[in-house]
Amino acid sequence: KSGSISGGSAVTVQGVGFMSTSELSCKFGSMLVSAKYVSSTEMTCNSPSKLVGGEIFVEVSNNGVDFSQSNIAFTYYESIMIEGASPIMGPSTGGTNVTVYGTGFSGWNNIVCTFGTLKSASAAIIHSSTKLSCVSPNSGSNDSETHVKLSLQAEKGAYKCPQDLSFSYLNVPGVASISPTRGPEAGGWDLHLQFTANSKQATQALRCRFGGVNGTVVYATSITDRASCTTPSMTHGINTIEISVNGVDYSHVGQIHVVTSISLSALTPSLGPLQGGQIVTVHG
Repeated sequence: KSGSISGGSAVTVQGVGFMSTSELSCKFGSMLVSAKYVSSTEMTCNSPSKLVGGEIFVEVSNNGVDFSQSNIAFTYYESIMIEGASPIMGPSTGGTNVTVYGTGFSGWNNIVCTFGTLKSASAAIIHSSTKLSCVSPNSGSNDSETHVKLSLQAEKGAYKCPQDLSFSYLNVPGVASISPTRGPEAGGWDLHLQFTANSKQATQALRCRFGGVNGTVVYATSITDRASCTTPSMTHGINTIEISVNGVDYSHVGQIHVVTSISLSALTPSLGPLQGGQIVTVHG
């Protein structure tokens, strides 16, 4: 009972008295289209295009002149158009909450995001006519990087958005160890991540996050089997280390013990003989 203003929705009409004639037709408001006879109680026709959305009545005729007066409503919705999405990459394991921006999202039932040939496990959440969100499925690929087309389908596949976007699945590397596991709170020292054997990863996008959800994020300098992240200033104590390939979805890989940075305040005495041997007390 609904379809896009671009037309082309297959509409099944049920009733009584239908005849197999060349004039068998449906009328959407004042717009007349031919119909296909199925039986005396069923026919099908394709909705014509319309400039604006809204509800109109559909009537049928065996001769193209005398129409029913059943007042059965058909609702036109705006065509779905995609303008952008964020983020446009995520881990190959899926689970990325992707926000899609565009027009015509309101009114459709069961809009589903498709990532290549894979569909989201559940229908998209419609936030407004210009914004929806969906969760990426597992890519099922072990490649370090896989590019797919992100598109939308609605009304159980009856409508497919004509546009699509590129979405990149990136494999998150397995981390076997981190070192050092202790360092000064001032930061500025390199934390090294050793990847697991045969780990495939999209290293160019790798990020490290220090200190949890509200912690500091830095890009990693990556090579074949390991990566390095320069530590920011951190609070004293235990700080968690997480990695991400898109800056949104993070995986916990370990923790480090942050200690008070060493600093000197005074030397006693501050003078001594050239031959050495002077005992010096260091304050800090």
